[in-house]
This record gives sequence, C-alpha cells and structure tokens, in this order.
Amino acid sequence: MSSIHDANAQTINKRGVDVLSSLGEKNPKYKTVHHYHVNLSGDFGARRLIFRSEFKRNQFLSILRTIRPDVRITRWS
Repeated sequence: MSSIHDANAQTINKRGVDVLSSLGEKNPKYKTVHHYHVNLSGDFGARRLIFRSEFKRNQFLSILRTIRPDVRITRWS
C-alpha cells in the first residue's frame, strides 16, 4: 500500500449472454454485465483490481483514502 501513488475508478458495461438462464434455448437472453475496476499505479508499475459490485470497489477506495490520504483518487465511468 505504501508504494501506491494514483488510483482511479472505472465502470465497464458489457452486453453478454446469461449462460445459466439460457441453456438449451435457441434465442439466448442477453443482459448487461457491470465490472467495477480500480486502476492503481505506483513504484510497482500499474495494476487493475476488478470488483463484482460497486459497493466493494467504493469500500476499497474508502479504505485506501483512510490509510493513504496522499494518494490521488479519481473516479470516471
């Protein structure tokens, strides 16, 4: 955590097939799948954390802000 300099939040929306609900159907059901990313950069280079919920991503950013108040955190979609 001490080597993180920058973090930004990003939401990726992708349209995909709901595999479980469309098994055996000729016309599969499509739905929008949301991925919530945090892109981190620092002394280690760059890394991406992927969360399944917006709440967990925001919780991580809140903890990061508490532990490291000097880290620049930006949010964009």
